[in-house]
Amino acid sequence: MNYFALFAGVLVLLAAGVHAIIGGREVGLLKPEGTGKSAEVWVQTLAGWHWVSVGQTLAAVTFLVVGVTEWIPDEQLILGGLAIYFGSTGVVWLMTVLVAGRGVEGRWYRLGQWMYCLFIALLAFFAAG
Repeated sequence: MNYFALFAGVLVLLAAGVHAIIGGREVGLLKPEGTGKSAEVWVQTLAGWHWVSVGQTLAAVTFLVVGVTEWIPDEQLILGGLAIYFGSTGVVWLMTVLVAGRGVEGRWYRLGQWMYCLFIALLAFFAAG
């Protein structure tokens, strides 16, 4: 049993659920009145939002499969890929917060998904051992 992968899988699965349900509701609050370009942009935003939820869910399942089974022959390659994915996502998120988040009070912790991503990347790195 790979406890680092198992822990990452549980955390990512929880985050995916929160993202899909609570975050989906928050994005729903942004729905514009009427139709037109703003409605189109909102639909694209909502679809993109749930695209991330699907990606998080698939990553969680992958972590959990690696954590509790021996089904995947090259676990280090898969875990390395997940570490790169979450690490690069964390860096991009942090850079976005730094550049576009100016004027957002407490942006470091209020927009702190970068910490989650880097923590999951670290767990994936240790899981790849």
